[in-house]
Amino acid sequence: MKKYVLVLLSLATALLPFSTAIAEGGFYTGIGAGYTDMSNTVQSPLVFNSNNAVGTQSGSGIASTFYFGYDFNRYIGVQSEYDIAFSTPIANAYNANQQLFGLSVLAHLPFMLFSDLLSGLSVFAKGGVGYEVAEFSGQSGCNNCVNPPNSAGALVPIYGLGIEYGTGNVGYRLEWDGVGSMMTANNGTNQTSISSNLFLLSILYHF
Repeated sequence: MKKYVLVLLSLATALLPFSTAIAEGGFYTGIGAGYTDMSNTVQSPLVFNSNNAVGTQSGSGIASTFYFGYDFNRYIGVQSEYDIAFSTPIANAYNANQQLFGLSVLAHLPFMLFSDLLSGLSVFAKGGVGYEVAEFSGQSGCNNCVNPPNSAGALVPIYGLGIEYGTGNVGYRLEWDGVGSMMTANNGTNQTSISSNLFLLSILYHF
């Protein structure tokens, strides 16, 4: 009898981390806001405006995010997201709106001393791919100026880092997301290469 009890105790001990991981997994959704820093690199021999601005010009604007994900355990999860950045001015040449539809894998590193099930502090890294759509307005007219199309879209890489704090089913995130470069072209001529950084604060809920 003692032998069977020892076997059962050993089995329970071996399965404990797995059962804990399941308890910490599940679906979640979140919403947040922040800002974007969008970089546009003009393609030679074009310039941005009548001041002959060249190189890389950046602009900042308000951004928001909505995401839905699933944690397989406390370490690994997948997430789909929708990010939007509003009316980012670039080099007094035009405004750009940005939308991103992304799918990423998240890897969490809980701080074991502070984590208890879904509660506690952790850092995470993310990587994936998204489809970016940029819309342009207010283009300035001058000789040899960039003239981006009304809109452009492409697949881009997504990567990021963040910190998350959970209190039961509710969590809070502060994160940086990088969006890889996308080339815009008009009538077969390359105009600008766009990349951006998103800085977001969000609240999430685990089901």
